Amino acid sequence: MEHGKAVISAGEGAAEPSPPDFSSELAVARATLPAKVRKLLDTAATLADCPVTIGDADFLHAVLCQVGMPRKKVSDREFHRKNGRAELVIQAGHIEKRGKLIPMPVPYGIRPRLVLIHVATEAVRRRTRAIEVGDSIRQFIRTLGLDSNGREYKAFRLQMEALAACRLILGASYGGHDVTLNVQPFERFDAWLSHDGKQIGMWPSVLELSERFYDDLLEHAVPLAHEALARLKGSALALDVYTWLAHRLCMVKKPTNVSWANLRDQFGQEYRDPKDFKKKFRPALRQALAVYPDAKIDESRAGVIVLLPSKPPVTRSLVVVKKPGLDGG
Repeated sequence: MEHGKAVISAGEGAAEPSPPDFSSELAVARATLPAKVRKLLDTAATLADCPVTIGDADFLHAVLCQVGMPRKKVSDREFHRKNGRAELVIQAGHIEKRGKLIPMPVPYGIRPRLVLIHVATEAVRRRTRAIEVGDSIRQFIRTLGLDSNGREYKAFRLQMEALAACRLILGASYGGHDVTLNVQPFERFDAWLSHDGKQIGMWPSVLELSERFYDDLLEHAVPLAHEALARLKGSALALDVYTWLAHRLCMVKKPTNVSWANLRDQFGQEYRDPKDFKKKFRPALRQALAVYPDAKIDESRAGVIVLLPSKPPVTRSLVVVKKPGLDGG
């Protein structure tokens, strides 16, 4: 009798051996990872197992998904960035304080991004221009998932004032129709009048979006996974990469090359050395892909990354209502 057959006959009728259990080893290995990485992995697993429905989605204007705000302080009074047919201009404004108009900087960093996502989400879900922002600055900061310590309070207040004062010019082409939206996103927001975040009454409990910004937002709101955004809020670059992929990948019909030079123009104009940009972009891309399980990208080709047709992170790529985009202004 052949050796192999003898082994088989000896095992006939016996229960198959159980597969090895590596759960304890995996638990030990996982415990050695930084807390941020563990949370990212947990979010990735949750999103893979439980797809996000449109009712649970967060939202952001399509142009702001394609072209992000500045991530670092801008010395000029105007910020300009273009990506394909989408274009963004942010013009710094002024705030009235104690009888004087004070020039504000161009808003930058993670804070104005989180504010715009929050107000866009509330506006789309509730179909209202009036967005509740809590009874104090500190309460609003906590609503956005940020620490409400003294340092964060000061930084957040500055960015909120800058965002409230700025003017946005959003340009895009939709189905061959060119649209330009030139607005202040907030109709009226007197939060800067209060110098004590604990005072109720001085901080307005409602922020009102301008009518033109609200109408265009409803027309071009992109749904995003809330849990993904929550895990990426520590990096403005990772957040920008995620929102770009969430908007772009579901529109890709065939493999599409994006050069590193184009990526640098879109995401890293502040980096003089392309190598420095790649060092920053790759980790941000890894984070974005971790919380977008259906994203398909090929990085094996030199000089480019290849975008592949992918499912959107939420069941629909766009929320459309019967309100036209607005020209000019």
